[in-house]
Amino acid sequence: MRCAVREQCAREMRRVLKPGGKALVVEFSRNGKTLIERLHRGHALELGGIHDVLRSAGFDIVESGMVRTQGLNFTFAKSQGSPAL
Repeated sequence: MRCAVREQCAREMRRVLKPGGKALVVEFSRNGKTLIERLHRGHALELGGIHDVLRSAGFDIVESGMVRTQGLNFTFAKSQGSPAL
């Protein structure tokens, strides 16, 4: 997904969540070894990139890391105060 589309998606998630609402984002990592991970590699962001997109949309990062399945990362975020327009 292009960066502009990710930013728009994050803003929309923020818009529809109540203040303090929670979002879970799962992303393929760039270091994936399976076929599906390799197919998505060109569109993957590192966790720091996902965090930047979510923070700029008005989220606080609560937790992030690797899912038990190799090649998948998660970010759990909580929306701040009132929605950013």
